Amino acid sequence: MLFLNALAFVSFFAMSLAQEAPVLTAEIVFQEIVDEPPFLVARTTSTTWTQSPSIIEPDTITTTTLPTGV
Repeated sequence: MLFLNALAFVSFFAMSLAQEAPVLTAEIVFQEIVDEPPFLVARTTSTTWTQSPSIIEPDTITTTTLPTGV
């Protein structure tokens, strides 16, 4: 019985610490050749997703900047 009480307490404690899942968006713009003038157009692709709240956030966050105009 003590184990079940401890399990319930830990469950409620973990739920109280849960954060809102962040919404992440990535947008890619690329050049595409087409058969009609102006023959070169910019296309955009957007992807949106949410991070699962069960994933533990790392102590450090690493970001990478990609070169533009490639």
